[in-house]
Amino acid sequence: MSFISKASLWSSQLCFILLLLVFISLPASIRINSLIVVAFSVSFLIYAIINRPNPSVREWDLYIIFTLFYLNQVIGYFFTDFDYQDAGHQLEVKITLLLNPIFFIFFPTLTKRQLHTIFVVFIFSCLGFSLYATVLIFLSLLEQGSISINEIKELLPIHRPFMGLYDLFALVLCVHLVKEYNKFKRILFGVLAIYFVFFIIFIVAKAAILILVLFVILLVFRQTFNKFYYIVLYLMPVFFFSTMIFLYSYMQSTNQIIDENFTPANFDPTERHTIFEINQVAEIGWKVRLSLWECGIEVWTKNVTSFWLGHGTGDDMTLLKECYKSKEQMLFYVAKFHSHNEYIQEAIKHGMVGLLLLLAAILYPYYLSIKLKKELYIYFLLLIMISMGSDVLLSSQKTTVLYSFFNALFAFQVLKKKDFLIKNS
Repeated sequence: MSFISKASLWSSQLCFILLLLVFISLPASIRINSLIVVAFSVSFLIYAIINRPNPSVREWDLYIIFTLFYLNQVIGYFFTDFDYQDAGHQLEVKITLLLNPIFFIFFPTLTKRQLHTIFVVFIFSCLGFSLYATVLIFLSLLEQGSISINEIKELLPIHRPFMGLYDLFALVLCVHLVKEYNKFKRILFGVLAIYFVFFIIFIVAKAAILILVLFVILLVFRQTFNKFYYIVLYLMPVFFFSTMIFLYSYMQSTNQIIDENFTPANFDPTERHTIFEINQVAEIGWKVRLSLWECGIEVWTKNVTSFWLGHGTGDDMTLLKECYKSKEQMLFYVAKFHSHNEYIQEAIKHGMVGLLLLLAAILYPYYLSIKLKKELYIYFLLLIMISMGSDVLLSSQKTTVLYSFFNALFAFQVLKKKDFLIKNS
């Protein structure tokens, strides 16, 4: 084997090893994961220089949509009036949305075994962090005799909704591998799936629990009414967005959205408060979220320009805080709460244009995955789509990297590949 051939093989193997480390480190600290992502990017550059690979897909539709979404964030930087530092930080957090599609377009076609290896390392990484949290919670429970939800939050290594998101997707991967393997491995991943169910319920990750119930209903529906299963999947986004709009409209029309009276009388906004203290008086339930949505929608629809083009990549939090202050919602103001809805947050930043691009980046591959019957991608996008309705995922590196890597992996190594199941070596 010539030196060039060896270098080509080694660079390809190094890329895959570092890719595995990226997925292993997803639940770990942001700093560790960022360093590994940088190392993977450098290794891919070396691989590209040595191999000069041709694009592994002919269809560029998804790549164009994902790229336009990020470029719109860059354009939004120049619309920013107040906080350029936050705008730059947002572009940095979202950079993997631009780079990962490029990586997986030019990356060698992954075999079924390699894909399963990625799934397994991610599952066991989530398992490790969940077991660590479980031990801490039980030790605290033995010491104190009881433990509150807020104390559980403090013991989790990841923000609770994000931990629910990670573990729920690890659960989905376990169910997939149960169908792929036989005997011992099937039992192993079945047991792990059950553990993730109990852990998600135990930490009361509300959004994850609701999505889990929905997934169970869908799987039962498939077994009972298989003929209509994919029709229901096609209709799921319509049902979800209609429910979200109806819920907000109903709560607003019946005056159930929280007003300034939510802020406790003894809450002093001039004092410094830890996030733990804030959480004790502000459990982020649906009524609180709907109040945050109300301010977000007001900021977004402030004028014609903001409705179509938004306020800029970095000004969303500044304007939301102004809205909270004007409504005397001082708890929200001090806590610097975002809108807890990715769609509203994106609309504030980049208007209807940004919102449509975000929807296209989710719904177009979702409908393609249904058409091609790629169930893992279907359930991943359902998980992301619904989670975005209750939290802001793309402003946190922890969830942005999770979304960008798995989304690019499925879009360019599974969805667009017709032969990956044949190659098993």
